[in-house]
Amino acid sequence: AYSRFWESVSLTHKIRGQWTNAYSSLLAFCSPDPAKKEAVNHFREYLLRLMSLLHCYALHQVCELADDRLEVVDLSGLSPDTVEFLHSC
Repeated sequence: AYSRFWESVSLTHKIRGQWTNAYSSLLAFCSPDPAKKEAVNHFREYLLRLMSLLHCYALHQVCELADDRLEVVDLSGLSPDTVEFLHSC
């Protein structure tokens, strides 16, 4: 049981690292054009919230928590319809 626990911890950290690399890669391809600065910032913030939700939902699949709550980045940048849709998935 001990070795299975540490294997799951290692795999969880590996997944988080791969998602961080994916997020960084997506940010690297953002346009540096000053005319698109506002749209790029909106995209970055939106992507950050989605990645935070992805990590939270993945942890919910493998964790057994007493209160079943994990913190995520502020969802105010997502529309209520988007949050409802993601919650229903």
